[in-house]
Amino acid sequence: MLNRMILIFMLILLLFCSVNAQESERSQKRIVNVSGEVYESEAVTEQLATGPFSRVILNTSGGFSGSVSLKAAESGYKLKYYKKMKARSMDEAQHFANFIDVKTTQNNGDLIIEANAKLDSPWQGTDQAGMIRLEITVPQSIQVEVNAENFDTHVVGPFSNVRVKNEFGRIMVSGVTEKLSIASSNSQVLISEIRGEVEVFTSNNMIRARDVDTGDKVAVLSNEYGVIEISNFAGKLDCETSYASVDARGLKLLGDGSRIITSYGSIDAEIVELQNAVLYLEDNFSNVEVTLPEDVESTFDLNVDRGGRIQMTGIPIVPEELESERLLARTDNPNSQIRVDISGIGTVSIKGRKVYGSP
Repeated sequence: MLNRMILIFMLILLLFCSVNAQESERSQKRIVNVSGEVYESEAVTEQLATGPFSRVILNTSGGFSGSVSLKAAESGYKLKYYKKMKARSMDEAQHFANFIDVKTTQNNGDLIIEANAKLDSPWQGTDQAGMIRLEITVPQSIQVEVNAENFDTHVVGPFSNVRVKNEFGRIMVSGVTEKLSIASSNSQVLISEIRGEVEVFTSNNMIRARDVDTGDKVAVLSNEYGVIEISNFAGKLDCETSYASVDARGLKLLGDGSRIITSYGSIDAEIVELQNAVLYLEDNFSNVEVTLPEDVESTFDLNVDRGGRIQMTGIPIVPEELESERLLARTDNPNSQIRVDISGIGTVSIKGRKVYGSP
């Protein structure tokens, strides 16, 4: 019995020493002067536990900033990071580095990576800074969640499900196959090669979406005081901003429920396919221009306020109601609907053109 207790004690002591040796190795990483007042530590690389995990979660604390690159691999978990400091001397940079910590834990099938700066970090309230650059590789079968305020975030799939929460950082996500959710403010958002359901919220910056196919789901792109740019989109689109323009190219809209709404900014939408679809566009004190295939089959309900104008060219229509502030019309065999409402002075312009590649 005594020998067993001694053995257990020795194992615990060995584990404790191993952990402390690892922490000591982290803290003693050499720091170099990159340029001026910018310093960077040598890389810390860790082969993480193999799981299996259903989700990887990255959390960062306030009080410092940085960047994270999270990429998919066929297998394996790897973490690499560099501590970065803006400091007045090498000694100060080393002191700053001691206030930045990275740790990993496991909980109910989740692999959790935390990057933290202590609340009493010495750069707080000064023009100096502590930062970190994270590079994470995980299997493509895992779900991804990033909660990183003041961090630039770059996620490269393929991943089935990606969720990002952020403020004051640039967000880039590509290669999602089922669902993408981004909740941010004051962040530029760039997404590409996305399939399935999409929810993107930001403000005071740009949303740019490229190569998105929602299938029978919906893409919600919501912004405040920021431009929205869309190219090569298929599915249902719910797009809204304010005091900024919407520029949408190469839209293939299917089913009902698609909307493009802004105020005090123009809407320019190029639709290459409209099949059994309903599209609603709304604007205030600006212009709405919609380009469609010349052989589109749709009804049109176009409305402006006094002083506004309605222009329609290149599409053979049968007018049903024609007034100075409204045009209600249809093609011969309509299967879709387009409605445009402009409040205040503005112009609705509907143009038909031959779509490249059509007979």
